[in-house]
Amino acid sequence: MQYRSAAVGIAVGALLAVLAGAAKPAQAAWTVGQNFTGSSINDAEGASIPPDTMGAIGPNHFVELLNGRYAVYSKTGAFVEGDTQNDFWRNAGLTIDSATGSFDPRVQYDPGSGHWFATALSDGGSAASRYLVAVSNTSDPTQGWRAFEFKADPAGSYWADFDMLGLNKDGVYVGANLFGIDSAANLPEQTALLAIDKAGLIAGAPTATLFNNIDPFGVGFTPHPVLNLDNGPTPEIVIGDGLIFNGGRILKGAAVVGPNQGNALNIGGGLIEVANYDAADDAHQPGSDDSISTGDTRLSSSLVQLNGKIWGVHTVVNGSHSALSWFRLDAGTGDVEEEGLIGDSTNDYYYGSIAVNPAGFVAISYTRSSDTEFASSYASTGFFDGSGTSFDAPLLLKAGTATYDLRYGGDENRWGDYSATTLDPTNPKRFWTIQEWASGDNEWSTQITELIDPIPDPPLTPEPSSLVLLAAGALPLLRRRRPLA
Repeated sequence: MQYRSAAVGIAVGALLAVLAGAAKPAQAAWTVGQNFTGSSINDAEGASIPPDTMGAIGPNHFVELLNGRYAVYSKTGAFVEGDTQNDFWRNAGLTIDSATGSFDPRVQYDPGSGHWFATALSDGGSAASRYLVAVSNTSDPTQGWRAFEFKADPAGSYWADFDMLGLNKDGVYVGANLFGIDSAANLPEQTALLAIDKAGLIAGAPTATLFNNIDPFGVGFTPHPVLNLDNGPTPEIVIGDGLIFNGGRILKGAAVVGPNQGNALNIGGGLIEVANYDAADDAHQPGSDDSISTGDTRLSSSLVQLNGKIWGVHTVVNGSHSALSWFRLDAGTGDVEEEGLIGDSTNDYYYGSIAVNPAGFVAISYTRSSDTEFASSYASTGFFDGSGTSFDAPLLLKAGTATYDLRYGGDENRWGDYSATTLDPTNPKRFWTIQEWASGDNEWSTQITELIDPIPDPPLTPEPSSLVLLAAGALPLLRRRRPLA
């Protein structure tokens, strides 16, 4: 597989050959590279809660896109530029009403096309509900973006909530939950998928197909399109949170035949039967009886496809605590190949996100807290050897410093609602994650951290004979939420 940043023109196929042919060093440990604090609640327009912690790494920049905040940093941690999230969309060409605003942001860098893609929602709770979709002009996010809007429900009966972003070779895909206007329902009444022609979007003339009024009992709640780093052709795989099934819990799947093959939705993928799971209670923290909301069992962070495997992670109950349930699926069959739990009997683990590289190294990053530990940024790093995956002990990235207790129009002490961990497109042995931590009394901040896998850096110009040998040894490869104002 060749992994190339189109805009920068850096081919790292030689590096991947070295990585794919290497075994995990016996005593080597992951290392932390850049590790810096991003935005805080004081930087976000409207002091947004929750921040919906979101960001991604590109060829030369890390882009942070939160509720109320857009910021760009260099790979050395230097602040490059920033704005409010609403002004990010306005600068990209859309009209955003400050009263209703934009919310639930997502952003990804796409190595296949050399562009950034971002999504959000606007006008929540109303018939004017819109999907917002933006593409960068180049691989440099500071060189401008162009944004487009799509009506969430042309009939005006539903509004969209909790958008999720996926990519493959041909398309940009957005999943969402749909609530009825003025409905009192606590669960989505319908779900939706928006499929956009990637080439047309980049060219400034996107064509899109909206699949609306999808029964969530058929595909699952919160349908999440996969981030396909194989950069393969359609169909695009979509996975949602399951329902009660024979006394347990399951995931459900679907597929979208993409823009270049005649859009169609296939919900015949059926059930993906992972281990039984259920939603966790709120997370513990010291110095307060006010525990932190861990959300629910939804797949809130990106599902990643690489080398024909799909990796995902979500928050589940683990006795009297929350934990992270992770899984690996065969992308072709949907079969569960492996799953596991990151958790213990003392701490709460929540709002995790996952990334994997071609050599089989895996990073899951998250928030952790307990009766004696404030909400902190952590990672669990591991290795998939082709048959099974093992993880190292949790790695502290940034320690929380205070109790957090903030409410948003209800009883929940809101946190999350997701996080992000992404693979560096110019050096796939480096992972970058953005996590939330309690930085002061009732204050959140984000921590942006570079994680480096244990394989030593290869020589810049490997001998041709070495590359042949290395190639031969390669691995075979819910609840209802109120819109933010």
